[in-house]
Parts: sequence; structure tokens; C-alpha cells
Amino acid sequence: MFRTKGTNLLRAKSHNHSVVLEIIRMQGPVSRTSISSQTQLSRQTVQNIVAELIDEQIVSLSAGEKKGRGNPGMLVQLCPTKAFSVGIQVDQFTVTAVACDLAGTQVWSDSRQLKKRSVDATNALIFELVSVFRSQCPEFADRVIGIGVAAPGPFGGREVARLETTAFAEFGLAENIALLSTELGQPVILENDAAAAALGEFFYGKGKGLSSYVLLHFGLGFGAGLVLDGELYRGNQSNAGELGHIVIETNGKQCHCGKRGCLERYLSMFALCESLSLSPEDAGSIARVEQLFTDKDPEVLAWIENSAIYLERAIDIVKSTLDVEAIFVGGVVSSGLIEAILNSCITRSGSVLVAEDSFDNVYTAAAGPITVALGAAAAASNATLAPSLSKMLL
Repeated sequence: MFRTKGTNLLRAKSHNHSVVLEIIRMQGPVSRTSISSQTQLSRQTVQNIVAELIDEQIVSLSAGEKKGRGNPGMLVQLCPTKAFSVGIQVDQFTVTAVACDLAGTQVWSDSRQLKKRSVDATNALIFELVSVFRSQCPEFADRVIGIGVAAPGPFGGREVARLETTAFAEFGLAENIALLSTELGQPVILENDAAAAALGEFFYGKGKGLSSYVLLHFGLGFGAGLVLDGELYRGNQSNAGELGHIVIETNGKQCHCGKRGCLERYLSMFALCESLSLSPEDAGSIARVEQLFTDKDPEVLAWIENSAIYLERAIDIVKSTLDVEAIFVGGVVSSGLIEAILNSCITRSGSVLVAEDSFDNVYTAAAGPITVALGAAAAASNATLAPSLSKMLL
């Protein structure tokens, strides 16, 4: 997914190791010849790096498929349990934590209800969950290479103070992330929830193997995670993809950001709760909405039908702006609810407002709170393992 061109400069050893490991992580089992071809490193350099990684028990060799005469070639594969990462998803009501190995296999999870929405209360639950993980899984905890946290954005900037109904800007301040890192004794990586979901989709979902896609994230608010040319695009302040605050209705509903007619005022869990006269700030409202959907409540079904055009507009904005391979629609709600909204969009295909090919490359993504936490775990491991230009220049 990330930088995969190496250099034979002696000073770039760390970078070259990361480049080779990234190919193995994303494509393994893979031959050393293929690694050499893709990274443009000499075969000898690749042989030496792989030998060192084997000595460190980060990778192992296995026999490839036999073709014709002779012995099959040896393939390199990751030893996934060599290291682990922790992913934590913070929303307005819950803190959810998972631990995964390098292959993304979930080895532990837990969650806590957030009784008071404050930075101190949230941090306390994070400390508690990490402590529980360390006590329950000491054999994994000793091999954790990082912790990722994901929360509703945007973070920083001038406008965030007015967005707290659907965001948690204060939690994402640099000083708070530094505090978490110090207290936990681990590097802590921050992502907004949509970006984390997009990263999780790449490593564990339908985005694997794609170089460019957008994940539209349906939560209390509405946003997007952008993967462009093999990179998670975050923007200047890690706030790229705030589609929920694009105005799509002139003089429309008042938004928390100060504008009127923003997309998330019509397409989000907040909007759905509001239409059902449920409080979006009540933790029980989401469960109530899910139950009403399961029961095929007429009001919920009507909202889905009426909101479909807003999802279509979001898809149209993405298609008209970015030439991506795929668009995924996911979120913290059930996959059934996501599918119902997308299917309502598709039924409009061929109408005056919706082109027949509008949904040719649009798919449902993984859904549910755990997907954001998994993406946060992927962000933590990726920050440690993925190669970067800065490593080469050190």
C-alpha cells in the first residue's frame, strides 16, 4: 500500500528493511525474486535482508508450489505473532479496544460505556482497557509495537469547537495524544474514525489490493476515509474527508458547524435519531434505531428511502472529484442498515437524477464499531512497519 521502492545506499538500511517487510506483509508468501523486482533492490540485498528477518523470527520460508521438474522455490512469509498492536475506538458513548497480530487476526477485545463525555473520562477508560489487556494477555502485551486510537473528527483548527455534537475535537489534541503515549509507555497514533475505517478496509476487507478508494463512513456524523495512490490521505490537519459539512441544501437545516444544509444533517445517525424524535446524545438511541430497523418500522424505512438521494449526492461528489477504483459505504451501525440505504440508492439508478452507472464501483464495507478499532490497530502497526521517505533521509 505504501512506498515500495528501495535504495542500495548503505545509510538507508532501515528503509530497505521496511520496504522488503512491507512487500512480504502485503503479498506474502512471495518469492525473493519478486521482492527484488518490485523494490528495485539487488537480489543479494534482498537475500541478506530476508536472512536477517529470518534470524529475528519476523519472517519464515516455506516451499512454493511445485511446477515441472526440480524443487519448488522458497517463498517468504510473515510470522504474524511476532508482534501485536492495539486499536481503540472512541465515540460519544463507548470506548472499544482490540488487539491484533501482524496479519490482522483479532486476539482480544473489550469495551466500556462512556458515562461522561470528557477527555479525562475517556482517557481513564483507555487506561483501564489497556491494563485489562495486559493482565489478560501478557504473552501478547509484551510484543505490542504501538497503540492506535480513532475518534470522530475533525481535530484542531478554528471550527472544531462548534462541532462537538458529532465530533470529539478536544480528545484529538496533540497534548492529549502525547499524554496517552507517556502514560501507556507506547507510541500512540491518532486517526479520525473514517480514516481508520478506510485503513481497516485495506488490510482486512475489500480494499486489499486496491491503490485508490474512498470509504464513506456513516456514524453519528458523516465522513470519508481517502486512500489515494496507495496512501491514506489525511490532509494538513488530519481532517481530510469531512464530507458531512459540504452544503447540499440551500438554507437547509442548521448544522452544529454554524452552516446550514450540511450533508450530515440529512445523512447520519444523528439525522436518523432526530427524525424518530430520539436523542442523538442518548447511548440507548442507536440500539433503539437498530431494533426499529429490524422490526421494519415504517418511519425508519421512510427515512432510508428519503435519505438515499443524499448518499447518492455524496457518491457523486466523490466520483466527480476523485478517479478512484472503488467507493465503499460502511459505518458504526449494522451492515443491514448500511445495505438498506445503499440498496435504496441503487433502486433510483436510471432516473433523471441518478445515472445508470452511478453504483458500478460502489460496495458495502465492513460495518460495526469493531471495524474502526481494527483500523486503529492497523494504523499503529503500519506506523511502525510501513516504509517512509523520512526513514531513507535520516
